[in-house]
Amino acid sequence: MRGYVGIIIYIFVCLIALIKGPVVIAPLAILHLFASILLLRERIQKNKEEKRKEKEKSCSFCKKPLFEGFAHIYSNSHPGQLEYKKICHRCIDSQMSY
Repeated sequence: MRGYVGIIIYIFVCLIALIKGPVVIAPLAILHLFASILLLRERIQKNKEEKRKEKEKSCSFCKKPLFEGFAHIYSNSHPGQLEYKKICHRCIDSQMSY
């Protein structure tokens, strides 16, 4: 539905431009540009949110997607701070072999 808003506004601008003449085109074109920027901004925000969710579902070490088997660990990467990480069983097995 939201993808059609820009098309509807564009058709609306064209119809008004045909009826009223070229004097009305500039403000309506600015309105169309503003609507397009808002739609693009919303799409970028949605993509960032999807990437964040995808990142939450990946192993902290090998960056592969987590399926069913994973463990939660706390890593002391910075002095005085514990960092929460997810690790898959492949990485656990590789760490246990040392």
